[in-house]
This record gives sequence, structure tokens and C-alpha cells, in this order.
Amino acid sequence: MAKKTIHLTESELKEVISGAVRRVLSEMAKDNLTLREFNRYMNKMGFIYREASGSSRVYFNPQYGDKSAITIHGHNDGDEIDGNALKQVKSVLEDIGWFDDPSNFAKFPFDDWKISRKTVKLNVDTTQQEIKKANELYKNAEVEQVFPMRDSICVLKVSDDKVNLCRSSNDKRPLLPNWFEKFAYDRKTNRIPCLKRNNWETYETECYPIKQDGTLDTENIIIENKGYGKQRL
Repeated sequence: MAKKTIHLTESELKEVISGAVRRVLSEMAKDNLTLREFNRYMNKMGFIYREASGSSRVYFNPQYGDKSAITIHGHNDGDEIDGNALKQVKSVLEDIGWFDDPSNFAKFPFDDWKISRKTVKLNVDTTQQEIKKANELYKNAEVEQVFPMRDSICVLKVSDDKVNLCRSSNDKRPLLPNWFEKFAYDRKTNRIPCLKRNNWETYETECYPIKQDGTLDTENIIIENKGYGKQRL
């Protein structure tokens, strides 16, 4: 394969070099932080340390336990900490979800350690936001337990022909990707709770038995013929 030659003007070359330098600098943490200073920062973030083998210290946050353990090497308080160790601290805090608390985010010494705030990975749990949104969206919906048991899956009835399943009246997030037309028991035994929809091509009603885990039994669909007056199709 022939090599491709790219010609750059002097200004373009300077821009490329400048950009490369900025990228390198953005990845470099402070490289001359003393162990004494490091210890002070870690204490502010809720970490304590215990002596380990040789010259090692193991820092950990009692709230997070062993999963927050960070090993630092240094003999004396005046020893300097390698910049990679500071990036390791950030990485561990990301893994344990420490940054997800806004008050913790404010405690981290980004500027002093020369670590960009933009590089932090957050693991924000949006569950409560989703529940709040669904509860507001379906605030007028009827919620009815399917099974006579504690914490039973519930039917979410938005209108006469739009039903789904949800966890409870306090969590109205629809559990199924598709909506159904009716919640009722099967006609034959009147004991199997089902979500039903009409198939207008076959003039049949498809009844999907509801499982206790909030899913539908799609392998044992019950078919009921539609009736009009006294005549059944």
C-alpha cells in the first residue's frame, strides 16, 4: 500500500503540537505531592490509613470498607507521591461511587492534584427520578393487585382499553414494553389473571397469563373467541 503524505503549514503544525501537548498535560496529575500533604487530603475525604508491609500505607474509607482500599508507597512524610497514585485514587473513588454524592465531588482536590473534573465517571442511579416521573405521568391511573399476597405485582389501568403492569401504587413504571386492552381472568376457570388483547384478523381474544414476577406467560397463551350477542364466531 502506498504511503500517504500530508503537508502542513507552519501554523497548522504548531496547532497539532499544541493540541498534543494539551492532551498530555491534561492526563498528568501533580507529581511532587508529599506524603504528609496526601494524608491531609485523604483525611478530608474521609479516608484513614493503616501501615502495611515495607513502606506501604493502605488508605480506606470506613463507609465503603475494603473496596475503597488504596495502597501508597512512602517511607517518610516528606516523600513525594507519584502522580499515577493520585489518578489511582480517582479511579477507586469512581468505582465505589464516591463521586456520585455531590458533597463528595466538592471535596476532591481537582485543582491541587491537577486532575480534570471532566474526566470523572459518574454512576448516578436514576431509579428514583424514573419512579417520580412515572408516578406523575400516571397519577390518575388505577392500580390493582394481581395476586392476594404481599408485594404483589399490580395492574396499571390508564384507561378502559390501556393496561400494563407495575410494581405498586408507589412505583407506577410500566413493566411491559407493550400495552394491553384489558385485565381479566380466563373465561374457562375464572382463576387465571391475564392481560388481554383482541386480534381483529382472527376475531379472537389473546389472553396472556400473568406471572408473579411481573412477566407474561407467552408460551401458554389462552385463546378466547369473540362473541357478538348470542352468536359466537
